[in-house]
Amino acid sequence: MENLEKELICPVCDDYFTTPIVLPCHHNVCHKCARECLSSIDKMSNAGSVESIYSVSGSSPPSTPNSPPRTPSNEQDRSITSPLMRKKSISRTGSLRRRSGSFKRQSLSAAESDTGGATKGLRRRESFGGRSPRPPLSASSRSLAAKVKTFPCPSCKSDVDLGDKGINGLFRNFTLEAIVERYKLAAKKAASIPCGSCRAHPPEDATKSCLDCRASFCNVCYKNAHPWGTPRAQHMHVGPTRNYRPKTITCPEHPEERVTMYCDGCQKPICHMCKFSGVHSTHKVSGMERKYNVMKDKLEKNIKKIQGKRELILAELDRIKAKRIKLETSGNIFKQEVNSALECVRAILQTREGDIAGRAETEVATRINLVQIQLEAYENMLQDCNVVEYAQEILKETEHACFVQAARPVISRMHKMSDAMKVNHIDVSDNFRDMQITSAGASEAVGSLDFLKTPGAPIMMSDESQAYKDVTLYWKPPSDGGHVDFYNLEYRQIVQHSPTKTGSKSKQTKFKTADQNELNFTTEATWTLIKAVNATSYSISNLERYREYEFRVQAVNSAGCGTFSDSILLRTTPGSVFDFRFDSARINSGRDTVEVSDNGMTATIVPNSKVLDNVGLIPTGPVPLDPIYIIGDQKITSGKHYWEIVINQSAYITQVGVVSEKKSRLVLHPGDQVSTDSGHDSCEEIDVHEDPLGSDCGVMINHVMGQVRLPSKKSSSGKETSAVTVSNSLGVLVDCDNGLVSFYDGNTKRLIFSSESCVRGPVYPGLVIVGAGSFSIRC
Repeated sequence: MENLEKELICPVCDDYFTTPIVLPCHHNVCHKCARECLSSIDKMSNAGSVESIYSVSGSSPPSTPNSPPRTPSNEQDRSITSPLMRKKSISRTGSLRRRSGSFKRQSLSAAESDTGGATKGLRRRESFGGRSPRPPLSASSRSLAAKVKTFPCPSCKSDVDLGDKGINGLFRNFTLEAIVERYKLAAKKAASIPCGSCRAHPPEDATKSCLDCRASFCNVCYKNAHPWGTPRAQHMHVGPTRNYRPKTITCPEHPEERVTMYCDGCQKPICHMCKFSGVHSTHKVSGMERKYNVMKDKLEKNIKKIQGKRELILAELDRIKAKRIKLETSGNIFKQEVNSALECVRAILQTREGDIAGRAETEVATRINLVQIQLEAYENMLQDCNVVEYAQEILKETEHACFVQAARPVISRMHKMSDAMKVNHIDVSDNFRDMQITSAGASEAVGSLDFLKTPGAPIMMSDESQAYKDVTLYWKPPSDGGHVDFYNLEYRQIVQHSPTKTGSKSKQTKFKTADQNELNFTTEATWTLIKAVNATSYSISNLERYREYEFRVQAVNSAGCGTFSDSILLRTTPGSVFDFRFDSARINSGRDTVEVSDNGMTATIVPNSKVLDNVGLIPTGPVPLDPIYIIGDQKITSGKHYWEIVINQSAYITQVGVVSEKKSRLVLHPGDQVSTDSGHDSCEEIDVHEDPLGSDCGVMINHVMGQVRLPSKKSSSGKETSAVTVSNSLGVLVDCDNGLVSFYDGNTKRLIFSSESCVRGPVYPGLVIVGAGSFSIRC
């Protein structure tokens, strides 16, 4: 009810709508307010105050070069000039109080705190009981209503075109009137409408109002006034009201005609005469019943949509409130834990303070005691030295017998005292620099005291991560959050088909490929977890062949687990990785030089410098380039094997594939004589110089300038080829059981081409290179 009231207030008078009319912009305004606004516009137009016209609706006039700038004094003068704005300003205080407070219309008898509120409360109380019918419009009012063709809408602040008839051509919004009446009755139940046919005093409250009789009845009187079986029983009745609207709307252009159609072009109801004789004759129209059903259906759908969203908002509001309560509770616990931790630090500091202060006092007392002991010893020695004066007096005795008698014990005593008089140096420092307290570590520890946060999301390195012999993943530590103790790695297999069983534990997930095309996959719901990875890389083995896997990683510390990184997709190899090397003995380089690394994994072609010297700066003819043949050192006889050749530095033309065992001997040893009539192997009968690696002896594809030339359908002129852009890595799969050779993009493991002709017998990995370049076997 509180929200509904905002829709029932006229934007001009700030009171409930009375006889509302619908403007062409679909906003509503009271008919009386519209007439007053038009009257003010007419007066101001005659007075030449154009800006005051716009001040009636609160809109701004169009700016002109000669218009004076606005000042607060000008605004005040315009507001005083407009009587309609004065009316709005008087009741504004009560309106703001009404809209900001709760809606309690049962206590309308309470007085408002200010004059505007009291005036508005009185007007609202009067409106609850219904207003007296308006007097008929005078001829001058009707002419003024038809004279003004533009009306400033107080809601959207725009000038709307009223048409030729002006305000007289607008429809009355009977539905809004009925809603206002129902709202008034619900807001103030005491404002009941008495039955007009009851003879009792006081009469009973009316329960129905007849639109045909234009009277209100209680239940008993309605049955008596509309007996069953009479024409009055067919009258239309509504809830109790004092505003009796007609059963149908009449056309403003043809008052005697009922509105039966709706013009879709003008978006307004019309009658049949407007359709056939008026401006709507060329417009698309709809039947009123059909338009009623369509708009009712749209309104119900919008209501359901908004109600559904409102329910979601209410549920989210409840969730947020519960979360706030939970945050307040956990926040109090968190503050208590912080205070406890700080108290523990203070207790440790106090304990260390007493320990260190006690040790300082003990050290000072110990050193002073040592010095005091030495001081007392030297003082005792000085006191014993008094025997020297006694001995000096004995020396004055001249009688020999008396001298000897007195000197003998003194000599013995002085001898002992001389032995006891030794200077013992005690190494006691007179300062305490050797016991300076070190507070740097404590200051750093206390200064670094902070909250331990969970780590952020690591960054997966998709370019460095690869799936070959094993799946090796690389990632970067998170750039935010706390420190990382270890990582948790998760992976799961991607199934590229929709689930066939109901209730499957898989879900649809969208991924983007390298060409930004969205793919829908069905992913398994279960993740495989690898805990406590202490490095920023990890290798996973024993995964299924040629399957898509999703990988993600999260950082962990004592505060908890951080958020997962973005997932990356890697496809495993279609077969077991074949281990072979480049061997210098199995290379036919012609005039060029091929340098092989020590581990046999990389081969670099260095062109012959003499050939280049003979060409000169500007060649005058074709430069002779001999093909270079590189054969792997291991042959394949059975099973399914896969390897990848990485093109580090591209040559002019590179052929990657397999070559048969017999043909490899012809390539590596072209001078050997081979019988041409054996009939056992067609490879032996092919001219080496014409086709050194013929299709009968192996399968290869051409890599030229970052593209692979693939054979396609045959035409009358010969074989056509198609180009496919690939990465710098080419994968080769040899299926000896089925006799097929397939080629893949090494980075994405995407199938490029699969041979149609079978390969028989043992084969070797082979390369044919024209021009300088560098190639390696992926390890």
